[in-house]
Amino acid sequence: MAETKSAWESVGGNNGDRIGGNANKFSYTDKDGKTHTLQVDCGTMFSDKELTGYDNFMPDLFEADGFLLTHCHMDHIGGISHMLNLRRDELKANREAGKEFVIHCAPYTQKLLEDNLALQKMPREEWPKFEKVEDGKPFEVAGFKVEPFAVSHSAPDAMGFVIESPDGVRMMTMGDFKTAPVPLGKGWDNKKIAEIAKKGVDLMFLDSTSATQEGVCPPEKDVEKGIKDIVAQSEGGMIVSAVIASSAHRLHTVAMALAKHANETGKRPRTIILDGGSLKRSYIALKRCGYDIEKQVKQATGQDIKIYDARAPEAQKVPKSERFYVCTGTQGEELASFYRASQGTNRNIPMKGGCPVFVYNLQSCIPGNEEQYAAMEQGFKDQGCTTYFPDRYKENKYLTHVSGHAKAGDIKLACDLVAKNSPRPTTVVPVHGDPAQRKAVMKIAQDAGLKAAIVPNFAAVEVSKEGKISYVQPTSKQEVWIGINDKNDNFIEPDFQYDRVTRDVDTGRLRVVETIPYTKAPVEDERRGKGKNKEGKWNNPPKKNKGKNKGGRFNPAFVKKGRGGR
Repeated sequence: MAETKSAWESVGGNNGDRIGGNANKFSYTDKDGKTHTLQVDCGTMFSDKELTGYDNFMPDLFEADGFLLTHCHMDHIGGISHMLNLRRDELKANREAGKEFVIHCAPYTQKLLEDNLALQKMPREEWPKFEKVEDGKPFEVAGFKVEPFAVSHSAPDAMGFVIESPDGVRMMTMGDFKTAPVPLGKGWDNKKIAEIAKKGVDLMFLDSTSATQEGVCPPEKDVEKGIKDIVAQSEGGMIVSAVIASSAHRLHTVAMALAKHANETGKRPRTIILDGGSLKRSYIALKRCGYDIEKQVKQATGQDIKIYDARAPEAQKVPKSERFYVCTGTQGEELASFYRASQGTNRNIPMKGGCPVFVYNLQSCIPGNEEQYAAMEQGFKDQGCTTYFPDRYKENKYLTHVSGHAKAGDIKLACDLVAKNSPRPTTVVPVHGDPAQRKAVMKIAQDAGLKAAIVPNFAAVEVSKEGKISYVQPTSKQEVWIGINDKNDNFIEPDFQYDRVTRDVDTGRLRVVETIPYTKAPVEDERRGKGKNKEGKWNNPPKKNKGKNKGGRFNPAFVKKGRGGR
């Protein structure tokens, strides 16, 4: 009989100089030597295709008996559609044997993932079965007891989990978090974290992304003043802005700022006009999850804020000086709305025509993307626009963006709550950050009286049922990733090739190990159930303007209900 043990391994996410590709393996090995595994998240990692030859990278595949998601950002869910592609035959055989692939996640995360699966042309019958995760409602999966708890982040419905193995070992992952209140849904709750800690925490995994920054991460509400300030200084002109589509709190913030500015000035509030498919789908997902921004703003301010699709006739009737465009593409993605506007090629946004144009990016630059970010701003300047792009590391004139990632003060609060309440010795493992950021978390944890350890990718932390902790270091300096290459370079009709590659930790050099074979799905438009004929043309092409009522307003009622969720 073998000794039982619980373990955690970072399969992606602890990236020395990059962001993304998050995936975590939680496991329990019983006395018969059988291992039960939970996977938490499966994200993609940004890539410069000109340098690497790949659109994205995702963590290597591993077997898991259960699947949990912390939140809806692509660096945590973007790999799932590709995993389903690569395991198509295996999962089909499982379904035929009565074994569904199940994902446990919160409703907003589910809706955004379903949108991603539809865009990737994943057939409906191959979609996972979803089990709803709610704050404070424990459940069991694969022999583990899972206790979900709400955290604050830049996306609604963000969750952390305490994963308790059959041995009673309790491992707490915060996911991406901060401690400030959020405008949509539940967020961080000191009392709840303390109550969870009182049950004991052996390992705690903490987001490190902003750990080198002092203080606490400001609440989303603080952005309201910055938005009001830019509206005031943009009088007489059209405003064009950009957000990350899944960071839906920012839509609420913009709407509240416009309403409060109208109350303070006595003027009619600007109209919000959305451009970019992912942003429109995010807005519909909010409605379907019960987050009605217009209703909330009306109740809070008395103002009627209108939100239209950029292509709706009603949007075109709004005077340009009263428009507040919100676009996708904060980081200069070439096909996104904001980038096309910067090049003057977005037909939905009139950049010329006698009205001054003020451009504001409501998201700071993601590290590693500085050149593309600056080039996009220059594109707007070349068209004569007044621009404002916030800096991630310096004090800005207007507060138009707050991070969703814990700063040093947030991390200290989390560590203090666990240190004061956990009856067990707790070891903190910093994740999702570069070496300096993870070292900062380590020091904060140690100052709070907790143990801490830096664990690289592909290393493991093992915990015995007596709470003894040991570390298993990787045997090689070659990380293993899956390179994702869309050979068509067209997200409408993608043709994916997947390579298993190694990355040298010291040099960053990539080497292709193998091209992974997989069975491709039939070419169909799964969003509308329309297929193509032998000539490659659509049978019964979809009608235009589905999803909007006569006034051009978004109407979530057109979305089909059921497991498909669209």
